[in-house]
Amino acid sequence: MKITFYKELKLVGGPSSFQKKFINWLKTNKVDYEFLNFNNFFKKKILIINSGTFNFPLLILSMLFNTKLVQRLDGFYDFSNIGRKTKNLRCLFINISMQIIRKYFADYIIYQSLTSKKLWDKTFKKVKTNYSIIHNPSFDKVLISKKNFNSVKFFDIVIVEGNIENNSFNEKILYLISKASTINNNIRKIYIFGNTNISLKKKLSKNKIYIFKNTVGHKELKKFYKRKNIIFFGIEYNPCCSNSIIEANSYGVPSITLNTGSYKELIKNSGIQINFTRIDSKNLHINFSKSLSKITKNYAYYSKLSFKNSQKFDPNYIFKKYVNCINKLR
Repeated sequence: MKITFYKELKLVGGPSSFQKKFINWLKTNKVDYEFLNFNNFFKKKILIINSGTFNFPLLILSMLFNTKLVQRLDGFYDFSNIGRKTKNLRCLFINISMQIIRKYFADYIIYQSLTSKKLWDKTFKKVKTNYSIIHNPSFDKVLISKKNFNSVKFFDIVIVEGNIENNSFNEKILYLISKASTINNNIRKIYIFGNTNISLKKKLSKNKIYIFKNTVGHKELKKFYKRKNIIFFGIEYNPCCSNSIIEANSYGVPSITLNTGSYKELIKNSGIQINFTRIDSKNLHINFSKSLSKITKNYAYYSKLSFKNSQKFDPNYIFKKYVNCINKLR
């Protein structure tokens, strides 16, 4: 039974990034894979689907012909989520789609984090389907050359998100990060990678501390992570399994995040998580500033911890776990 992907993902984002890494690993290890098409539709196969689909007739028909379905789940659209516009019918239908597959069709579920599983169980109730918890992979094995951290006088912040919407939470947290940066005289610039809303970008561009790099490929991002003076700042409110922080971790980039979602689960003590209750909390920027100061004064220490922590996201280790789960269905 071949490994079959439900469809080829070409859009920018976590699912497509994962699929690209997995396919590269399968090619390297000479493991056969394919995409669902007419030629293999009626053959025995193990079908991997990222989250959900609106094409239920195709999925149901495929399930009738010797198909074992593996569903890979991150989070869902939480209508109470901060920082994202999720209160619309499209998000509602996507949630319904994922839950129907989770409850009725999936033969095996791979949750991307323990945080993700707990949220699904709490919101949509537990299901009896067999499952595993497997974090997202980092970049391919990274060789870190020795860096002379003693020569570093100035540091830059890097923020990496697929999409940054124009809303009060994102505007406020980015403002607070810039305010904290001005308190620390050794923080020079804030680099933002990702598709930033045009209106939000115009507001932020008034402050020369921001440099917008938009959406870039892995090659350019890896080159940026090789610098010896950058600090990753996670701004996502409730991530289930943040690809961006895992990838930055693999280059020994120290991180600062909120203590929300899966950040603590992924990074543990190799980075700093800031206690967060609400975005308008008094002196939140002071906590940001203190965290930045702690990282810059102990940069080599946190860099070493980050690189050590990243080993648990090694692609070879992660994808072997995927194959082991898949083999249970053969």
